[in-house]
Amino acid sequence: MCSMTQRLEKVTDTFANTIRYIIRHLTGRPDCHADEKVGYTSDERQWQSYKVVIRPSGFFDDGTYGTAQSLPTLPLKSIDGTPIIYGDDTITRQGDTIIVNADIVASAYFMMARYEEYADTSNDKRDCHDRFMGKESLAHRAGFLDRPIVEEYGRLLRKWLREAGEQIDEPETEISHYYITHDLDMPLYSKTLRGVLGAARRGNAIEGIRNFMAATESNKYFTFPMLKGECDKLRNAHEGKVSEIVFVKSTVNGNIEKEDLPTYNLQDRHIKEVIEYLKDNGFEIGLHTSYYSGRHPHNTKEEASKLRLETGLDVTKNRYHYLRTLRPQDYQSLVDAGITDDFTLGYADVAGFRTGTCRKYRWINPENGEVAQSLWIHPMIMMDCTVGDKKYMNLSEDEGLDTMKKLIDQTRQHNGEATILFHNSVFCDESYDYEKLYKGIIAELRK
Repeated sequence: MCSMTQRLEKVTDTFANTIRYIIRHLTGRPDCHADEKVGYTSDERQWQSYKVVIRPSGFFDDGTYGTAQSLPTLPLKSIDGTPIIYGDDTITRQGDTIIVNADIVASAYFMMARYEEYADTSNDKRDCHDRFMGKESLAHRAGFLDRPIVEEYGRLLRKWLREAGEQIDEPETEISHYYITHDLDMPLYSKTLRGVLGAARRGNAIEGIRNFMAATESNKYFTFPMLKGECDKLRNAHEGKVSEIVFVKSTVNGNIEKEDLPTYNLQDRHIKEVIEYLKDNGFEIGLHTSYYSGRHPHNTKEEASKLRLETGLDVTKNRYHYLRTLRPQDYQSLVDAGITDDFTLGYADVAGFRTGTCRKYRWINPENGEVAQSLWIHPMIMMDCTVGDKKYMNLSEDEGLDTMKKLIDQTRQHNGEATILFHNSVFCDESYDYEKLYKGIIAELRK
């Protein structure tokens, strides 16, 4: 098996293209071609060709990239209060050109490509599902997980460009799009004999039988009318900028792990009623890729094909079950399955900006530095149980809402997307008022 260094020996051009993509993302204004005024070079002979030069820190060099020495150490230096992951805080001038030693390109790449999750294979930084834990991330340890640090790099770069005489405006201070999403892990409560028996074992036999006998729309997990009603309020406040997506399981040929249970049959009459309700009431349908496919990426394409066949829809959006994305081949399997938009990248154990940005971007493969032209990443800032579950943040409803208000405000400041996740079944949790939290977040988003 070839080493990582050997694999990267021939990707110089790939990194050059990716570096230019990162710079365009940082400028935030691809229409004004400001990225052409930014150089990423240590060659002093080239500096006069640019308004701003960012000096490379060596992160992308052969022999460094992918090794332990490429991982940053704390404490980090900062510029104007913004932590810099690579480089230092020195800023000089050469003629009319501003020379910056803060390698905000490598720093942004580190966050957006989730480089630490690829390069740092320490088992003690992963949970029982082999997910990289947010509390072990550099962003959390350095205290900026609640800030979209990549957007702050963009703000710095635009400031330097203006100081060098380039005209470039700041983005609008409003949310660009609202993605209210729901994972259909358990579409209905006790609608099968196995479900009734399970309810009986938990001491809920009467409730189980009642839900088994009742119409689909009377089932206690059928919370979609409430979800739609709240989302309609958001649509009325921000017309044309709101999407409500339900991610649906589509397991194939019994290819499941125990974490995929309970599964459901897309041809079952009650499940069909759920899907038809969603389709008729403005919900988009996405693929909820299974835990099994997280271990066996080749299975993803079959799951996507099955969901398209059963729903009659051209399904192009995805979220992994358990937010479990582990390897570059997981994302490549999405590309191969015709998925164009993924909504997985948020931490399970702590809310915040896992990718450092609140704007969508093309997936960047940390294995080879390539930017995927057909797969958009939509970062997620919060999942319901992340806030309320005792094993995660363990916040009260009011504390959870205060946390979300801060993340929403950060997203609004940087013209980002607000993507949140609430499961349809979570509102039946008697130990936590998730409906209060959900409605409070929607009210905050409506502002």
